[in-house]
Amino acid sequence: MPDTHVIEWIRNKFVAVVLNLVEQRGQRSWAASEARSPGRGGVTAVAAATGISDRKDSKWYSRVA
Repeated sequence: MPDTHVIEWIRNKFVAVVLNLVEQRGQRSWAASEARSPGRGGVTAVAAATGISDRKDSKWYSRVA
């Protein structure tokens, strides 16, 4: 499980910038980009912070892999 500080940092960015200003497709693109940032565990951290599913068949996850 990623560090709670990383999850909180991602959550704050998501709520402040992405959640209310970007449509769902854009949110997935942002999530894919953000998941690369912390390296290993990034997908799990982004999923925990945003509530966006981290299942392998989800559209945004495939952009990271």
